[in-house]
Amino acid sequence: MHKVLSVLLAIITSNLCWAQQEIPKSLGSNVNSSYQETKPVISPDGNTLFFARQNYPENYSGSNDPQDIYIAQRQNGSWSEARNIGEPLNDKYPNGVSSVTPDGNTLLVINGYNEYGDVLDGASISYRKGGRWQYPQMIYIQEFYNLNEYIDYYLSNNERTLLLAIETEESFGDQDLFVSFRIDERNWSKPVNLGGQINTTSPEFSPFLAADNKTLFFSSYGHNGYGDADIFYSKRLDDSWQNWSKPENLGADVNSKEFEAYYTIDAAGECHFRCRNWVFSHFRKWYSLSVCSCKKRIYWNPAISRFN
Repeated sequence: MHKVLSVLLAIITSNLCWAQQEIPKSLGSNVNSSYQETKPVISPDGNTLFFARQNYPENYSGSNDPQDIYIAQRQNGSWSEARNIGEPLNDKYPNGVSSVTPDGNTLLVINGYNEYGDVLDGASISYRKGGRWQYPQMIYIQEFYNLNEYIDYYLSNNERTLLLAIETEESFGDQDLFVSFRIDERNWSKPVNLGGQINTTSPEFSPFLAADNKTLFFSSYGHNGYGDADIFYSKRLDDSWQNWSKPENLGADVNSKEFEAYYTIDAAGECHFRCRNWVFSHFRKWYSLSVCSCKKRIYWNPAISRFN
């Protein structure tokens, strides 16, 4: 564990090896399709990729199904053909994975699932038992509401801290980053705004908390960047979750004038995912998965500008 953290901190303190110029390589047709893929979540061991695919004929409700969860396995350095993760995680509603715990047996998924087969605003937890994902159980966040059409979550590795990208009356403007703390298995405290060092009057979203539980990666339209949304990182300075170092842009090797977001790292600090936006027309944006490496650095290009 100390070795893993040392590797991760070394990557962070050296500005994540961004000084090296590397050419992205496609993850290939086993993961990419002619349809739209979005928001990656990599397992702690770096060998399982969860992502969402939109309006695909093999989705739960066919091509009219807005979004299903898919999974691909890395075997001998290559990715297996992605498969639909199936019920009970996928249904007729938009489905997606927000986080996977270090043991790989717990997923935080979007939507509040209930026993009637409907969904509510919020998030749920699914546990893997006997090799199968169980029906997700909705978590209850005190005084939770969201005024924005978009929402993101991230569950920390210790499963005690929940980051949210939401808009409330306490927001500086649009989506802000908030933190909520676990009370018991299914109950969480009222979300607290991370403050003006992190949040601006423009959207902040796609939070990711590194294994040290202090280094926060997120995307922002409000901090100084190269054009569209860029990826930044900041260090938590104390346990109040209100004091943060000045957010640092990850630089031109990561960010561009296009959209970058949804950065994530595996537990060893070897695989890095992010979103990049390639625009082929004024009204529609197309994306694809790509891979690049410092040891092995993976870049993600989503199908939508922000994940529902």
